[in-house]
Amino acid sequence: MSREEERHSNKKTDQRYCTEHQTYYYIEFGCQQCAFDDFKPKVVPEVTHELKKCLKCGRPSLFFNSQNEVYECLNKKCKGMFTKRRVIEAEENGELSEAERNTSKKKKKKRH
Repeated sequence: MSREEERHSNKKTDQRYCTEHQTYYYIEFGCQQCAFDDFKPKVVPEVTHELKKCLKCGRPSLFFNSQNEVYECLNKKCKGMFTKRRVIEAEENGELSEAERNTSKKKKKKRH
């Protein structure tokens, strides 16, 4: 506590002491530092999307681009782009990627 605060705290009776910030404040205004703490923006953690399986090449290289709101395949040969809705629908329906479909067709042909 500063000397100025000590001097003013004894002169005026309309002041109170804030134990959290260790300072005096006027009753009519309240502690300004407490009010400022209440209005600080709450930090919202940004969700980090993990790599998902690409719907085109089948590799775990699908990255969510938050600026464009699309999923992009990091595989240079594939370069697939999908909307968020498309990826979610594919996950819910359990759809196979094009590469997985091609390999399963080849296996079926070999069996016959």
